[in-house]
Amino acid sequence: MNRILPSRSLLPLLLTALLALLFLPLTARAAVAPADVPPDLQAAIKAKVEAESKQYAGLCASIDQPANVGKFCASVLTLTATTAEVTYGPVLSEPEARVTFLKIDGRWTHPGGGPGEGSSTPIPADLRDAVTKYVEARGHSYAGLCAEIAQDGSNIGKYCAGVRDVTATSATVSFGPVASNAITTVAFRQVNGVWSATSTSTPAPRPPATGSGVQAYDDGAPLGPVAMGVAGLALAIALGSLSFRRSQSR
Repeated sequence: MNRILPSRSLLPLLLTALLALLFLPLTARAAVAPADVPPDLQAAIKAKVEAESKQYAGLCASIDQPANVGKFCASVLTLTATTAEVTYGPVLSEPEARVTFLKIDGRWTHPGGGPGEGSSTPIPADLRDAVTKYVEARGHSYAGLCAEIAQDGSNIGKYCAGVRDVTATSATVSFGPVASNAITTVAFRQVNGVWSATSTSTPAPRPPATGSGVQAYDDGAPLGPVAMGVAGLALAIALGSLSFRRSQSR
């Protein structure tokens, strides 16, 4: 009778193929080559990191890392004409944060704000208070403005906001959970001295990064393919074991 289980001679090949499948999602997230990162995006990344009082050395793949220990470097994970997913952290260490940059009106920016990004007008205290109340009224724990909160992972699970286009009577507010895939944009207006939301947009889908402008690092590897790879590997080992036992019993 023909065997329907793999022989021992085929088991190594099967295991190799399944291991390749397992690690494919991880290797697929290689960073964009520095030469392919536009200078204006590099400048926006530099401004973002330096806004957090960090020394910025450049893109991790293009610097002499041992010579820049103590500084921060960045990697661009994905890049399209209008979006860029960027990680950054201390040189020779794991990235500690990831942000999504958007190209709006020809300029690279991100919803969290920062030097050279959005309005430089100070955000009034009563507008800050209105944003806090608006987010908390929806049952969320509010950490503060994305550009001002700690970026060490202590705010995971909370919400933060970015405020731009501030005038005496209007402002645009974007908010979302730290380490999430979407943001919501709200128009605020000041009427009779009181700030309140006047309209809300549909949450905008983003790449695997927070639309709110800051989050703890997440390597972004898809869990589904990894789980399938692990399950496949377990199945291969089980089949190999049965095949070996069957051959030994003959």
